[in-house]
Amino acid sequence: MAEKDIFIKLIEIQNSLHVPKNQFNKFGNYNFRSCEDILEAVKPLCQERNLLLYLTDEIVLIGSRFYVKAKATLTDGSDTICTTAYAREDENKKGMDGSQVTGSSSSYARKYALNGMFNIDDNKDADTNEQHKQQQAAQQEQKQQKQQEQKQQKQQEQKPSRITCPRCQKQIEPIKTAKGSTWQPQHILKKYGMCKDCYLKQKLENEVKGDK
Repeated sequence: MAEKDIFIKLIEIQNSLHVPKNQFNKFGNYNFRSCEDILEAVKPLCQERNLLLYLTDEIVLIGSRFYVKAKATLTDGSDTICTTAYAREDENKKGMDGSQVTGSSSSYARKYALNGMFNIDDNKDADTNEQHKQQQAAQQEQKQQKQQEQKQQKQQEQKPSRITCPRCQKQIEPIKTAKGSTWQPQHILKKYGMCKDCYLKQKLENEVKGDK
């Protein structure tokens, strides 16, 4: 009888594999399956079919953030099937040092590499909130950056124009009226044709000339 190829063996494992959600998160109040749970359930199925399953990690830089790239490899010695998954390292995670943050990201990425390999659907599981949070955090960061850029642009547009007086060559500054409103330099120039000081000086000169 011909030896089954690796793809047939993988289909058999996918149909036989059962990994209950025996883990419980007290903080989030939900059940989930861990990377260790999947490995514990799948190892005997791989052994029965003379398949080797192993996991590897790699730290990759994407943009300005570091990610753990996990790779699940299934091989019969001749043919190989691989799946990969990524998990971003949090910049800071309360109660964890750097190595623990990396380890947590590794475990998370490995779990989803295994999910891809053995066709385990965790999309509706509560523990996928971590991935959603990472995506939302990135989207929120982009949104905040865009809002900041828009705010700066708006402030720049509202900033009084640098306009000089044609008479004294000095910059015309905004002035407040008796009613509490503010005249911008362009409005002052349009009304007086010069800065207010030069306008008052010219008005005084004209009055002196008139008295003569």
